[in-house]
Amino acid sequence: MGDYSNNHDGTAISMIKEAVPLIREALGEDILIIISMDSGYYDQKIF
Repeated sequence: MGDYSNNHDGTAISMIKEAVPLIREALGEDILIIISMDSGYYDQKIF
């Protein structure tokens, strides 16, 4: 247990911001993207 989530430096958000455009480029703009993460990455800022 720590004082910060695994996203305390914006790591999870950065990974999502990098991955989503690549997914959309490969599969199309209308593709539904569902992201599932371990609760250690839970940070209300992501939602």
